[in-house]
Amino acid sequence: MNSRIQYRLLALTLVSLSLVSCEPEEVVVGGGVNPWRLFVSTDDSQSQIAVAELPSNSILPDGGDLLNTGGKVTHMVNFRDFLYVFTPEQHRIDVLSLKVGDDFKFVETLDFSSIEPMLEPSDISFGNATTGYITFSNSSTVIVLDVTTIGGDASLCRLCDELEAGQNPVAITVLENRMFVANQGDNSVTVINTPTGLTSTISGLPAAPTFIEAIPGRDQIAVLSLGAGKLEGDNREQSESILTFINAGDESIVESIPIFLTESTRLSNTPRGLVITERDYIMIPSNHYVLRLDLRNLASSPTRVLNLAVKSSVYNSIRDEVIFIDEDNRTIRVHSATGSRIASYALPASPIATLVPR
Repeated sequence: MNSRIQYRLLALTLVSLSLVSCEPEEVVVGGGVNPWRLFVSTDDSQSQIAVAELPSNSILPDGGDLLNTGGKVTHMVNFRDFLYVFTPEQHRIDVLSLKVGDDFKFVETLDFSSIEPMLEPSDISFGNATTGYITFSNSSTVIVLDVTTIGGDASLCRLCDELEAGQNPVAITVLENRMFVANQGDNSVTVINTPTGLTSTISGLPAAPTFIEAIPGRDQIAVLSLGAGKLEGDNREQSESILTFINAGDESIVESIPIFLTESTRLSNTPRGLVITERDYIMIPSNHYVLRLDLRNLASSPTRVLNLAVKSSVYNSIRDEVIFIDEDNRTIRVHSATGSRIASYALPASPIATLVPR
């Protein structure tokens, strides 16, 4: 992981998105826009990660600007002074330091290859400043990480506690003192009480719960299920994707909403992310379009934000913006937290796998 490759410029182009999609896009020369940064990983079998600064159209040139991860990166999480880089096929999470002056300094690897079966990390969430909870897509295990030991004495125990979730836990989120785990294999959510380590199960969710986010102001959890027949090896007839709302207090299911826009896409629509903004809007990218729901009026129909396939999405809470990666893996589209279009950035040199706001 600490091997480095020669600096390579990834050209970034800033484009203004016109309000009418059939009109030509206008190139903007980005004066007057405050610079901001993203961690970007490339969509390669040997992914590289870099820091992109926008809208100056540059990859930051410093000692740690571009790193070869030694595997395919599927997920990155920034928590405090560390960036957690997931390479599940290598059964590991690499930890990089983001402290001032470290410039992507490699800290250590959390290696799960010695555990049977060799675990494939899928997500991490942090119950507090010292404790992380790691899920694994090929196991029902949730491993507790002592964040205070990262980069410290190698004899200190980093991964000492294990908890039991459902089958194939793929995503995890935190709300106050509880973790909520989406179990894709048995259509359930595991609730972990972080002070006690006790767990409970919310069963009966629609097929393949894959994305999960907390809604703090409402004391609710949103779970997005893909539906049947949409995962590799699932040969069942396709069913519609469903967004389920769970009351965090009594762990009851309070509402379920089908996620599609037109009847022709009811069954084939496959979500590829779930974003909940601080403006009470939900954004759901899919293989057909990006939909927006208003948390203040869930009875209203979803509206279309983008009429194109999107690979993934992330919420930049610092700028209150939603960032989408096009299915071509080369274009980043930035929208406001209410869904209006702001700009797009093209990265023609390297396809993008995932990104994290910095």
